[in-house]
Amino acid sequence: MLIIFGGEFWDMDSAQQQTSWILRRVGFGATGDDLDRAASVGIDVLLDELFEPDSAGVPTVESPFQNLDRSPAADPRRAIGQSITAWFDRMTNPVRTTTEWLAWYWHGHLVSSMSEVKIAALMGDQIDLFRTLGSGPLDELLRSITTDVAMLVYLDGARSTGVSPNENYGRELLELFSLGVGNYDERDVQAAAAALTGWTIDRSTRTTIFVPRRHDSSPHDLLSATGVNDVDSVIDAVIAEPACAEFITGRLAGVVLGDGQQDAAVRELATSFREDDANVGRLVRRLVERGLDGASSPVVVAPVPWLAHVSRVAGVSFRARELYGFLKALEQMPLFPPNVAGWPNPERWLSASATSSRVLVANAVADEADPSSAAMSAANAGDLDALAYSLGIPQGFSTSTRQALDEVGASGRSLLALALATPDLVIA
Repeated sequence: MLIIFGGEFWDMDSAQQQTSWILRRVGFGATGDDLDRAASVGIDVLLDELFEPDSAGVPTVESPFQNLDRSPAADPRRAIGQSITAWFDRMTNPVRTTTEWLAWYWHGHLVSSMSEVKIAALMGDQIDLFRTLGSGPLDELLRSITTDVAMLVYLDGARSTGVSPNENYGRELLELFSLGVGNYDERDVQAAAAALTGWTIDRSTRTTIFVPRRHDSSPHDLLSATGVNDVDSVIDAVIAEPACAEFITGRLAGVVLGDGQQDAAVRELATSFREDDANVGRLVRRLVERGLDGASSPVVVAPVPWLAHVSRVAGVSFRARELYGFLKALEQMPLFPPNVAGWPNPERWLSASATSSRVLVANAVADEADPSSAAMSAANAGDLDALAYSLGIPQGFSTSTRQALDEVGASGRSLLALALATPDLVIA
């Protein structure tokens, strides 16, 4: 089978090449150790570990936010820095890789932002919700996010009452979270908003509570459903719409397979997704398996996954302030999506300014690289094949990248920095 890599076609005919592709699409990049292990255990074992971690015996891990100071006296800025650093460290060294990747995906799809939520612990709880429910049935995830404290703050649900329903969440649930433009009308937004009233926040405990007197309990018509008057009936109505499975499948297909493969994949896989209780993890596995069969086009790696990957291969960890500076330069800050639509178009990460920032950060990573890491050892030796392998690129650098690295003639940390910033690590 032929896969585009770095603007070129190459045969994905080995376990190492398949592993590289998988971990760059539904993970945070591969290392040479990942490739070696794949050659030993095979792709089926890797897929089971990624998508059936309990059955495969993958250890469970505690929340990266477990040590946050949740007291009212906690310093908000310090808590935000701790949260970003803790989650980034987990992405850099994930135990349940696709669980963490799906949490990252949902963070950009079912969006809330610290810019409005303000309290780090609430955002951490939301990310943990994604980590717990993000690979299961879609209806369970949507029910939980609808009454999540951070979401109630972000989209003003906590102030919504039967007398004065706030339509923000109802609109985004239908437009951005589940159905897409053209698959609902204003009456549906109004019905969803009314049925979801009554949920608010206990400020003393920072937990969600339902207050019946604030709720409109009258039955409403929503989409194809009648008698809708609470969270369960709203989500049931949304999930029952064929457009829901098509929308979610299309969004995930674009991320996993690339936009060039969406149409064919969505028509077939949306049906199986619907029939499979809308189980997200199994949908993503089917998308990966389709990609392994050759249905794949290039995707742009966003700054956070890129930085997690290059940090891991270089054996680097960052202090909170240092990490914050790098992420700010790269213009992608976890917990701070810019708006309810999530992160900008991936093409943004290929602009001249984004490329310049990536080069600067790559140099900083190379400067701090562990001398004993495989990447640093290969760069010191000037061995481009070994360097590419250590970066999770088993077929070696693309022709254009190799020519550029040869022409520069760098070695050591300079060579590593150049390699980390190349398109080969930005285009997957």
